[in-house]
Amino acid sequence: MSGKSFYDLGYIIEINEQWLEQYNAAYESIMQKLTNIIVIYSAMAIFLIPIPYLGCFGIYIANVKDDVIQKIEIVNKSGKTK
Repeated sequence: MSGKSFYDLGYIIEINEQWLEQYNAAYESIMQKLTNIIVIYSAMAIFLIPIPYLGCFGIYIANVKDDVIQKIEIVNKSGKTK
């Protein structure tokens, strides 16, 4: 026996402090990995999410351009200068 007893409060505190340090190290490791994953997925989202919206926006602009051209042609055919 090493002379330390579980009835000794100093020994219990020492063991608990060691466990606390181990748990804190494990927590920091997990939080670091989680943060890295979040940063990577956020960077991917920044580059991947706008692509469908830009595609839809391009289609919208093409439709508006076609509508404007059609209205100009109608105005030119009718002879109105309004």
